[in-house]
Amino acid sequence: MSEIIKEEAKGYKIPEIEKFSGLPEKYPIFMAAIKRQLWASPNAFSTDHLKISFVSAHLTDSAALWFEAQLDANSN
Repeated sequence: MSEIIKEEAKGYKIPEIEKFSGLPEKYPIFMAAIKRQLWASPNAFSTDHLKISFVSAHLTDSAALWFEAQLDANSN
């Protein structure tokens, strides 16, 4: 990225991501917001572990319970 673009982007802030509860109709909007954040800050999410941690921090309700079950199942 050129220095001019970097300088212009300094004041830009990506909107907060609404937490995802697991409702299917909200999934496309949630994933678009997640992809936008990952794309905008690639250095902040340089590993799969960081990406998974970021996404999981934005889960609530049944989505968070599902994620917790995945962690439990894969920890053995």
